[in-house]
Amino acid sequence: MPRFRLLVGLVVVLALAACGSSGDSGRGAGGLIGQDPGTGSGSTIDTPVLSMTGPTAGSPGVELPGFRVSVNQGSGTRTTAAEGVGVTLTATNGTVSVVERGVTRPGLSNGFTDAFGRMNFTFTPDAAVIGNATGVVTAEISDPRYLDVCFDDLEAVCEGSLSVAIQRDDFRFTSPVFGTSVTVGRPNAQRLLFNWRNAGGQPITNPNGGNPCVDLEARFTGAGASAQRGIVISGDPTPPQQRRTVQLNSAGDFAQTVQVFSDLSGFVEIDARENRSCGASPSGELIATTGVQFIDEFCEQSADGRDCVDLRLPLALTVNPDAAEQSSVELVMDVRNSAFQPINGAQVLFRILSPSVLRPNERVFPGGGTTDANGLARSRYFAPNISTESQVDIEACVRAAGSGDETGQFCRRRQLTLRPPPTPTPTPTPTP
Repeated sequence: MPRFRLLVGLVVVLALAACGSSGDSGRGAGGLIGQDPGTGSGSTIDTPVLSMTGPTAGSPGVELPGFRVSVNQGSGTRTTAAEGVGVTLTATNGTVSVVERGVTRPGLSNGFTDAFGRMNFTFTPDAAVIGNATGVVTAEISDPRYLDVCFDDLEAVCEGSLSVAIQRDDFRFTSPVFGTSVTVGRPNAQRLLFNWRNAGGQPITNPNGGNPCVDLEARFTGAGASAQRGIVISGDPTPPQQRRTVQLNSAGDFAQTVQVFSDLSGFVEIDARENRSCGASPSGELIATTGVQFIDEFCEQSADGRDCVDLRLPLALTVNPDAAEQSSVELVMDVRNSAFQPINGAQVLFRILSPSVLRPNERVFPGGGTTDANGLARSRYFAPNISTESQVDIEACVRAAGSGDETGQFCRRRQLTLRPPPTPTPTPTPTP
């Protein structure tokens, strides 16, 4: 009799398990994770790719800002920022705190990506570290909607980690925060501030006497080989590949004014390496890094008064209706930033302003384009057949991306004179 009851109970359990696996996979109400909740079929989640950036060194007990998790979704070149994705952070030899809308939430290790697919956070190395150590910060997509795709899709990147060197001394850039955006151009050079003290807040001593030094080196990505850029020490620019030794003052900051600039857009990472004795080469294991994103700002005029945008085309065009190809002229829009350096990738629109009614075969093609590495966007104006001289007004516009007005544009207009071919001089009839 007990064996019969056991078999009946087993049948009931199996039946309930079968019911639970129908429709909700035993996870509660709703469709399967990664499926359309209305139909229960068809994945609604694209392949996610998680990445992490942030400082590479810190000091025990000192909060490090500037860490970021980014999540994009899609494949190939068709990727978009993934908004509202749940991410969980874990750390060794320290603690993490998510930054929500610019406010640091101490101890909060779970958050969601913003409209740009990003989640910012800080990392505080453990104050109990008494020597050099390594902290590892790990980010993992914990959003249940991504559970299946993270498990099944081999192209999905759902976890990442960063290693942070933890040194006993407080050796770091205090400004700018890693990833700060700065407008290109020497006049907009970003000042660098530093701090090097021991755990008790006391200044570091140079074994040869006086204050210690640090060696500075900048790494540029995306600015182009022709860009003017570098570290500026007391007004003296440093060539891009040169390392410079800078002495600190008694407060642990640079004794001289130190800045970094670039005349073209790109990301700059600045490394500071320990050079306690101010020798010919860095000594010791302390390294600090900060980063600056230089961005192009479209402008009406450069800092020295030159036009930042210019439309170039001939003053006149002779239209020949009998030519093998339709008469045309090249249109060139030149776009530069406030440092009068070319802007690559700016969107430009070309169009005919007058006459208001286009004549047969009159057109501008292509009607839009983007600037090349020299800051030039090109198009062509194709002229109609004419019998009398006339004028046509042509305009080229580029969006003022940094103006705060998404519809704002900088435009240039030029007038082109169209001339018919000269009337041939009649050949005189010979007198008999």
